[in-house]
Amino acid sequence: MRESSRVFPADSSGYPATMDIAPPTTRRRLVVALDGPGSSGKSSVGAAAALEVGYRFCDTG
Repeated sequence: MRESSRVFPADSSGYPATMDIAPPTTRRRLVVALDGPGSSGKSSVGAAAALEVGYRFCDTG
Protein backbone atom coordinates (compact mmCIF):
# COMPACT_ATOMS: atom_id res chain seq x y z
CA MET A 1 0.00 0.00 0.00
CA ARG A 2 1.24 3.48 -0.82
CA GLU A 3 2.45 5.56 2.09
CA SER A 4 0.04 8.34 1.10
CA SER A 5 -3.04 6.09 1.48
CA ARG A 6 -4.88 5.13 4.62
CA VAL A 7 -7.28 2.21 5.06
CA PHE A 8 -10.64 2.86 6.67
CA PRO A 9 -13.38 0.45 7.83
CA ALA A 10 -15.20 -1.45 5.10
CA ASP A 11 -17.95 0.39 3.28
CA SER A 12 -21.38 -1.12 2.48
CA SER A 13 -19.85 -3.27 -0.28
CA GLY A 14 -17.57 -5.00 2.22
CA TYR A 15 -14.39 -3.66 0.66
CA PRO A 16 -12.09 -1.44 2.70
CA ALA A 17 -12.53 2.22 1.85
CA THR A 18 -9.37 4.18 1.12
CA MET A 19 -8.66 7.87 1.02
CA ASP A 20 -5.62 9.40 -0.63
CA ILE A 21 -3.87 11.96 1.49
CA ALA A 22 -1.59 14.42 -0.27
CA PRO A 23 2.02 14.21 0.87
CA PRO A 24 3.42 17.23 2.72
CA THR A 25 4.69 19.98 0.51
CA THR A 26 8.25 19.59 -0.65
CA ARG A 27 8.65 23.10 -2.00
CA ARG A 28 11.92 24.60 -0.91
CA ARG A 29 12.08 28.20 0.16
CA LEU A 30 14.67 30.52 -1.28
CA VAL A 31 16.61 32.68 1.15
CA VAL A 32 18.95 35.38 -0.16
CA ALA A 33 21.46 37.08 2.13
CA LEU A 34 23.30 40.27 1.21
CA ASP A 35 26.59 41.04 2.91
CA GLY A 36 28.84 44.04 2.63
CA PRO A 37 30.26 47.07 4.42
CA GLY A 38 28.04 49.63 6.08
CA SER A 39 26.34 52.23 3.86
CA SER A 40 27.02 50.23 0.69
CA GLY A 41 23.34 49.96 -0.32
CA LYS A 42 22.49 46.44 0.84
CA SER A 43 19.07 47.44 2.18
CA SER A 44 18.21 49.47 -0.91
CA VAL A 45 19.25 46.69 -3.29
CA GLY A 46 17.56 44.01 -1.17
CA ALA A 47 14.28 45.90 -0.97
CA ALA A 48 14.28 46.66 -4.70
CA ALA A 49 15.14 43.06 -5.63
CA ALA A 50 12.44 41.65 -3.33
CA LEU A 51 9.86 44.01 -4.81
CA GLU A 52 10.87 43.05 -8.34
CA VAL A 53 10.42 39.29 -7.79
CA GLY A 54 7.50 39.56 -5.36
CA TYR A 55 9.33 38.27 -2.29
CA ARG A 56 9.30 39.56 1.26
CA PHE A 57 12.22 41.71 2.41
CA CYS A 58 13.54 41.48 5.96
CA ASP A 59 16.22 43.95 7.05
CA THR A 60 17.94 42.64 10.17
CA GLY A 61 20.03 45.76 10.58
